[in-house]
Amino acid sequence: MAKNIAPGNLKKWAEGEITSFLEAGYNRFINFAVSSFPAESPVYTGFYASSWQASLKIPKPTETYQALKGSPKAIEPWYSIGLSLRSGGIASKPPVVRPRHSIPTFKLKDTVYIANTAEYSIYAVKRPPTVRSKYGGIRPFISLLPSKAPEFFGGKFKVSVMNTGRSGV
Repeated sequence: MAKNIAPGNLKKWAEGEITSFLEAGYNRFINFAVSSFPAESPVYTGFYASSWQASLKIPKPTETYQALKGSPKAIEPWYSIGLSLRSGGIASKPPVVRPRHSIPTFKLKDTVYIANTAEYSIYAVKRPPTVRSKYGGIRPFISLLPSKAPEFFGGKFKVSVMNTGRSGV
């Protein structure tokens, strides 16, 4: 059924319809990117692959799974897996990859930063991807993101993806 829109409200109605459509695509695109990074990441304990975050501010690479000075408690299960790997070289438990950060909903006007929060991310990003990789690793995946945008916006749409060099990516 057609909506009855007063002529003076047509512009506002059209902007609302378009904005909501584009914001939905924008958030699906961000979810796709953040959800795909773990499979493109190298995996030792799984902590790095689990530590991708989308935010309005550049996520800082300051987190560790180990109990260190300044980090009072270890984060399980990655701490136990790391101990096992360092002590005998063979983990008694397989790596665990699961998202550690929720993905917020963003507005179309928002500049969104996606980065890894593991303190050693600058080193981990240089390691080869695992066999789970669909796109050939983190850097090839970043390069591919602009070409994936039309799938989320239903047509030709340009998305800028910048590699800031921070947080290892």
